[in-house]
Amino acid sequence: MSASPPPAIPAPAASRRLPSRKATFLGLQVLVAAAGVAFLYQGVTEFLAAAGGDPTPLFVSGILVLLAGTLFYTAFTLRSRRSTPFFATLVSNLFGLLVLAALWTRDLTRLPGIALAIAVVVALGLMRGRFQLRPGEFVKEERLPPEILAKVATKVRGVRCRECGDDDVWITSDKQLACKNCGSVAA
Repeated sequence: MSASPPPAIPAPAASRRLPSRKATFLGLQVLVAAAGVAFLYQGVTEFLAAAGGDPTPLFVSGILVLLAGTLFYTAFTLRSRRSTPFFATLVSNLFGLLVLAALWTRDLTRLPGIALAIAVVVALGLMRGRFQLRPGEFVKEERLPPEILAKVATKVRGVRCRECGDDDVWITSDKQLACKNCGSVAA
């Protein structure tokens, strides 16, 4: 006699994501906020340099302060996994990197800002698969096998997948929970 595996215990709605995913996005948020602080520091430095009457540092400081504000805002919105915060962060960092590289002199005060901007661009490039980059489509890491997909019967409300944290969890005709987002059968 072969005993069927016990049905998976649904995860409560309060535990939305695995701690490792939370830590990954928290690390990205901290990195983006640190890049914002570096841009703000450079903006203030350029503003103080404009006291001599040259309008160019004043213009550059305005750009850097606006980029810092954008980075502070997108640091909070990156957890939504949407395309707008992803691309806003990417463009802000690339443009800030371009501005700081154009101002490069022999002093090393701009080096931390450049290094943080490069680190954010690399981190976003490595994590791009975790963002919904095409509007209307969700991130699909795996698909359900056709035999499980044929058994999907009813959507379960208030239950999140243990693997990806998504709420697109369905119950099959043989009483198994299946996540349509990541393909996990033990959702």
